Amino acid sequence: MQARKLMLPAMMLTLIIIVSSCSKSIDSCSGSVDCTGVNFSETIQPLASTKCAISGCHGASFDSYSNMKSLADDGQLYSQVVDRQTMPDGGIDMSCEERAQFNCWIDAGAPNN
Repeated sequence: MQARKLMLPAMMLTLIIIVSSCSKSIDSCSGSVDCTGVNFSETIQPLASTKCAISGCHGASFDSYSNMKSLADDGQLYSQVVDRQTMPDGGIDMSCEERAQFNCWIDAGAPNN
């Protein structure tokens, strides 16, 4: 009976460890990104052009500041690129530093600079 009482907490702890090890996070690299050097024209726009605005993907959605600002303001950009890291898709790789740069820009209010 005592063994059964200990089994549930042990199973819960194991499940928590497994789930947390599978989650993606930019915490490990965000400290290496200097947010003061991140701006739209020299950082975000080139990343969006090479990682997002490509044939068969988003195209025009990422071709202007106003479109990018809209995606940042409604939370889609943060959710897809930084939090869940489901974008970019189609075998295009984005480093955690690049994701952290998007995070910096969004946290700063997605300025047109």
